[in-house]
Amino acid sequence: FADRIDDADRKKILKLEARIAVAGDGDAAAAVTVLEEIVALDPLDGDALMLLGQHYNRASDPDRALFYYERAQGIEAFEADARVRQAQILVGQAKFKEAVPLLRRAQEIKPRLISIAGSMCLFPFPVAAVREIADSVGAWLMYDAAHMSGLIAGGEFQQPLVEGAHLMTSSTYKSFGGPPSGMILTNSPDLAERLE
Repeated sequence: FADRIDDADRKKILKLEARIAVAGDGDAAAAVTVLEEIVALDPLDGDALMLLGQHYNRASDPDRALFYYERAQGIEAFEADARVRQAQILVGQAKFKEAVPLLRRAQEIKPRLISIAGSMCLFPFPVAAVREIADSVGAWLMYDAAHMSGLIAGGEFQQPLVEGAHLMTSSTYKSFGGPPSGMILTNSPDLAERLE
């Protein structure tokens, strides 16, 4: 049966397998194997490149993360996000001079949404500074608080919505101990109404 599946359908099946691997038992190694197979089938699959970059960033392998983000930069729909994520890694390495041109280019692209933070943050992100960039291009700023939401709720980590993020996303089970689900938070009544 596998020899009768064309590349487009194979890629869809692989993406589904990757999502199941991540959502089900959290088998990151299986998800990475599947994502790398997707990239082998289609080197310009921006979703797979970005997910691999995020995985390697979480796995404390910034060089591999940067490699995948650099590849994703060449895909128009992913360029801004890839540059911002690259800049985040460089800021974490105190390579500010290298991060600034990436952020400037992301600013020129005029993205509709800028996503910062991510699964694991050891240090607060410059939310107010990134909000200025977002405002200058008319973009929303979203803070991914998947693993830090318990610390944020307890007042032990930065307060992204107070510092300027339009949106904050979180899971309900990683630091809150609830059932697997997610939530989107905002301080803006207008934006909350649009999300419903």
